[in-house]
Order: sequence, then C-alpha cells, then structure tokens
Amino acid sequence: MLLSMMSNTPTSDLGQAGVLDNREVNFSYNPEGVDYDLCWSDADDHNCHGRIFQENIIVVVPANDAQDGYHIFSMVGGNERPEYHKESDFAYMLRKQYAAGLPPQFLQRYPMYSLPKHLFCLWSRKSSSKFHIIMSQASSPRANEFLKAIVQPTLDAIELPRDSYSLHKITPERPLGQLISHTIRPLAKAGIAQTILLVAGDQTLNELVNDLALEQNEHPLYVAPVIGVLALGPNNRFAYSLEQKTSSTSLGLNAFLKGKPEPLPLVRVSLSDGWSWQVDGRQRKWEAAKIIYAASSVSLGPAPCTTQRDTNKSETQSAASNIPHAYRNKLIIRTSAKGDEVIEGDQHCYASAEIQNNNNTSSPATLSFAYSALRPDAHFQEFSTSERQNGEHLDADTCRLEEIESLRLEFRGTEDSDPDRSISIDGRIIHCSMEEGWLEIEPVPLGGGNLWVVTHKGVYEFPSIHDCQFEFEL
Repeated sequence: MLLSMMSNTPTSDLGQAGVLDNREVNFSYNPEGVDYDLCWSDADDHNCHGRIFQENIIVVVPANDAQDGYHIFSMVGGNERPEYHKESDFAYMLRKQYAAGLPPQFLQRYPMYSLPKHLFCLWSRKSSSKFHIIMSQASSPRANEFLKAIVQPTLDAIELPRDSYSLHKITPERPLGQLISHTIRPLAKAGIAQTILLVAGDQTLNELVNDLALEQNEHPLYVAPVIGVLALGPNNRFAYSLEQKTSSTSLGLNAFLKGKPEPLPLVRVSLSDGWSWQVDGRQRKWEAAKIIYAASSVSLGPAPCTTQRDTNKSETQSAASNIPHAYRNKLIIRTSAKGDEVIEGDQHCYASAEIQNNNNTSSPATLSFAYSALRPDAHFQEFSTSERQNGEHLDADTCRLEEIESLRLEFRGTEDSDPDRSISIDGRIIHCSMEEGWLEIEPVPLGGGNLWVVTHKGVYEFPSIHDCQFEFEL
C-alpha cells in the first residue's frame, strides 16, 4: 500500500544509471532548465533514446518489488501507439512503466507516497466520507472515453478501490439538481466529508456551485464539499486555471491528484426581476434566482469570447465573439481609486467581468473589467464575420482592461429596441425580458460560499506522516 512505502523514499544520490522497464538506461532530468521532460538513453546503444514528457505524467508511485523502484503512469498519444486507429480509438491511453535509479531531482518532485487529503479517508476506510464522479451529458463527446481510459485506471494505480466512489451520469431525466438535493446536500448537512470530481466544464461547475453555495450556513454539522474539475466541457476556462505551472494534457487530473483543497473564490451576481435561464437559443426554461454565483466570468452577449480546448489537443483555441449588434444600456463600474464611473451610450459591443485570480485561491476573487464600443457612426451589420473577429468594428479609443471592485449594468427601453439582453455566467445564458432590468456583480468574501476546490500550483501537496497517522486514528 502507498502508506507502507513511505519508508522507501531514497536518501542517497542514485546517479544517472537506471532501469526503464527491462532496459538499462541513463536518465537525465533538469527541472531548472528549459527541458522538464524525463529523458533516457540506452546504456549500450546511445542511438536508442527517448523521453517521458512532463505534461503527460499523471502520477508516479513506489513499486512493491524494489526498494528504489517506481511505476510511472503517463498519457500516451496515438502517434506513439502503432495500434492506434484514429476513426475508432480514443486518442490517449494510460501507460505504466517501471523505473529504478531515477534522478534525485525527479524524485523530489513527482512520487506520490500517500493519497492527497481529499481522497485519503476513502482509502483508509477509517472515516465517513464520499467520493462522487459526475459526468454531464453536456460534456465533451469523448468524456466517457477519457473516464474509462485515463481516470479510472489512474484511480486503480493509486489503489483507490472502485467501490469507494460513485459514478453519476447527469441527463435530463436525472438532472444535477436532483443529485444535489437528494444526496450531496443531505450528506453535507449531516457532517459527511465529500469530494466531487466533475468530468465536465464551466457550465456544469456553475450549476453545482449555485445549488451548493451557502453564504450564511445555518447547519452546525455542515461540511463543505471539495470540488475537482476536469476540462471536458464546451468551456473549460476554470479547469485550466487550476493547473498552474503544469501542462493541460491531463485535463486537470494532475491538479486533482496533486493539489490541495482551498476556498473557492466566487462572484455574486444580483439580478432584478425578469431574468430567466436560456436553453437552445431563445427557449426559456426557468426563472433565474435573484442571486447567482460565478466561478469564472460574467459577460455581456450571447456568444462571449471563451477559451476552449479540444479533448485530444494540447493547444488553446480561441472562439471568436460574434455578438450580433451593439447594446443600449448604462454601465456603472466601481474602483477603489475612482469610485463610481458611469459609461453611457448605445454602442456597447462587449463588456465582461472576469475573476482574475481563480488560480490563486489564497485570496478573494478580484474582477477584471474588459470593455469596447462600436466605432462612431458605424452599424454592426456593416462588418463581415472576419472583420468582427479581427476587432475592426471596435473603437480603439474606448477599449479598456482594468481591475474593478464591482460592476452594475442597467437596461433601458423596450426589449424590441434592445432585443439581445443576454448575459453569460460561466457559459450559462440568462436573458432579461423586463423594460427596466439591471444586474450587479461583486466578489464574495473568501470562503463565503462554503465550497472548496482542489488547486495545483506546481508544488505537490500530500499529507505529512503525522497527518496520515492522524487519519488512521480516526
């Protein structure tokens, strides 16, 4: 078991000579240099060499068959697998390699000698806790394949029993709200620690947050759930922010396994009457609550600029904003230096308030305000899609990006004169149908939502030996 292997931590310099699977090799690893990969060359044939890319390493655990041996679990792409068929196979699989004689610098960074705190109780079975894996129907089409090919084998590798967690697939017949009201919230009120891994994106996270966030907790036994997020939804800005200083190949699995829970920074969006959620364009589904929480961004417009990543690609792809026309409303921004500032006009093209430091959960959320207006005497319809994507319709003198304390948006006039009153909250769309509508955006004090998120800042966070002994005594 992982805990029993703690005594195997190497204390001497192993040098560069080592073993990779059944091959004698020489390892090289320089975390201070440009190349962070674990490189190797055959001890007898220097023309035979390779590397394990640092962005592909999921977890490294001590082996049970050697004092200085480890198993390296990494993601392998289709270009490294001769048997890979693009049309039918998932792009990645989990590869297990045995290695001994690893460089000391590598051993200082990677091995997992114990489960992280948010999973340890599940393995020890000494404390009452629950682990939920939630996959949304709105997730990436290959989310289920990633779960089977990467997530579950990784949990097996760290010796987390499959009967210690539950898999929930969210569908219209079994919505997320039902799971929260029937299972997650009652357990939290009863004092049961829960870890939730979302195999989804920003929209599912937003729904979860709004069903669970409690600014005023009236339950003395309440234990705030711990949330992990994998970047497997249409919009994944929040998930990628959690894996600072690491690659995105694991889609957030690295952050979940090697990070630690910290308070989730949130933004509070207060609404006037007349707001409703949208599904499939203009279809209204249900009335929005008077207070909604956001963990990523709040943007004016039905198609705000978002950052997406395809499940099988490592590069970032920008989805260009395609807002159909300018807006007629009043914006009021508040900053510590200037106080309240009013931005009038009927040519607003884009305005957003993004949580600037959701990858720095040690401090409250701060808002970054981005704004631009249409060029004077211009009409939105005059510009082609490519011109709008290049920003040629914007008035450069009005573009601004700054930190603010709060933002208020006020609509005026009838809906017919200003037909697109849509706001994106973490990718979920709400619409105002009232003649005089408004919303206010401001940060929530740190920890005010009674939710925790697992974040990874490049330093692995595992329980100390004292923590592990304490867990066993529970």
